[in-house]
Amino acid sequence: MQLIITVDDFDLECMRYLISDPNQWIVGAIAGKVEAAKSRLKSKYVPILLADPAITSMPSTENGVLQKILNYEGYKNRSERDALIDINGISIPTN
Repeated sequence: MQLIITVDDFDLECMRYLISDPNQWIVGAIAGKVEAAKSRLKSKYVPILLADPAITSMPSTENGVLQKILNYEGYKNRSERDALIDINGISIPTN
């Protein structure tokens, strides 16, 4: 997936008041969000996977663990969790 962000010249100049290299800042912000998401996924789901008797082995790499989480039957991404709230009219944690 490739993300393209368009910032007009005026907004870019305003950003430069605070940020010397807006492109580097945007890349860094996205990388930071990805790392935060990985950390939260592991914090929430590793204990769930370890407690599941159907899980007989765990990968030894971070990417392997994350892939196991993303493939886990009970895993739902943010959009799927938000849809549950909308459909059922109930409030569930979305973190």
